[in-house]
Amino acid sequence: KSVFIKYQQVNKYSLQITKRDSKLFLDLSKDLYSENELPHVSRPTSDNLINCFVLLAGSKVVGRFALYDNSKVNIGDERTIILGSYECINDIEVCQELLKLAKEKAVALGASKMVGPMEGSTWNNYRFTVSDEPHFFTEMIHKPYYPSQFLESGFEVLKTYSSTLNLKVEVDADRLLKFEERIRDKNLVIRNVNLKDFESELTKIAVFSNAAFKSNYLFSEFTSESFVEKYLSVKQFIVEDLFSLVEDEQGELQGFIFCIPNYFDKSNKSFVVKSMAILPKRELAGLGVFLGERIQKKALGLGYSEAIHAYMVDDNMSVGLSNRFHAKPYKKHHLYSCDL
Repeated sequence: KSVFIKYQQVNKYSLQITKRDSKLFLDLSKDLYSENELPHVSRPTSDNLINCFVLLAGSKVVGRFALYDNSKVNIGDERTIILGSYECINDIEVCQELLKLAKEKAVALGASKMVGPMEGSTWNNYRFTVSDEPHFFTEMIHKPYYPSQFLESGFEVLKTYSSTLNLKVEVDADRLLKFEERIRDKNLVIRNVNLKDFESELTKIAVFSNAAFKSNYLFSEFTSESFVEKYLSVKQFIVEDLFSLVEDEQGELQGFIFCIPNYFDKSNKSFVVKSMAILPKRELAGLGVFLGERIQKKALGLGYSEAIHAYMVDDNMSVGLSNRFHAKPYKKHHLYSCDL
């Protein structure tokens, strides 16, 4: 049952606080999306969550949002509140009322900036897609009018991310052979992730990722427990040949590349390059290119011929790496912010 903590009357709308798993909070998604889309719609997480809110017109839910307070996610030195789980009907008046109230709540908490959409941190769902191309697996589904609603309500684009598409996956055999020789000379071991011992593998990757991604924009550390829980839930979708780990002689992780089949692609031709990280060591220079070549070879062996390089920061070196594999622009994704 829904538990309402507070009720606020605003003109013809009422704003209510409710629990993140309440029927009232979740039902708007059921009105906006098909049954097949619902599993891929963003939902609030408990980490850094302040409260969840619904906006009603009479007894009908017309909008919702969640607010998060993550002390590690601040724009510059300004206190920043995070807006997530945004859903709204296609009505600019409702949208502006909804976001105005969200901003007022953030101001009451002492914030001078708001960022979104984001579920508490960049380790969870964040960004809106601003392209019309088909969705790919791991991409969160949202209504296409949400970016314009944000812009018309005082938000600006804070960061742009790109996804690119390689329509013809190929392998440079000579380059791959040279890299393999260099890897052997450095006494590095490259192996598939072990799904039979997946929890232990994830614990190892969690510790590594906190170190490898610490310079990323709006980075905040996560606990190994939350990381393991998140990725155990998608274990059934993971293919061992598309998830590679790089270790040194002592078994310490030096890098990884994580790809996953694009289960939204009915032709079964494409896979998604979801994440890659390598420690910033001089002796590991060129390892990213090698991992990309190696994964493409494995993907070809599995019958894939297209690759989507997902969610690259436009000013990040990963874009240059994607270009080396002849990937072309495919989709743009935006993260927004506003002054309060």
